[in-house]
Amino acid sequence: MPWDEAIIKVLKNRKKAMHYRRITDAIIEDKLRPNDKLGATPSISVNSYLRGDKLKDLVVRVGRGEYILKEYLSLSSLQFVVAPL
Repeated sequence: MPWDEAIIKVLKNRKKAMHYRRITDAIIEDKLRPNDKLGATPSISVNSYLRGDKLKDLVVRVGRGEYILKEYLSLSSLQFVVAPL
């Protein structure tokens, strides 16, 4: 399975924001890519796909290295900091 499809599948199954390293771990644990196709630095590959154009309409960055599918994005999943007046 290509990286982009594996990333989407993991995020759909987990239904929450995840750090790109945890997404990578899930791809490996769920055997969504064969070991010979992981490469030397799979987490860097996942991060590159998440930041690239191919997934920009499907995935939103919600924190440092954390991503969620747009379809699961809601106000309750975001944290807001309100400064005193």
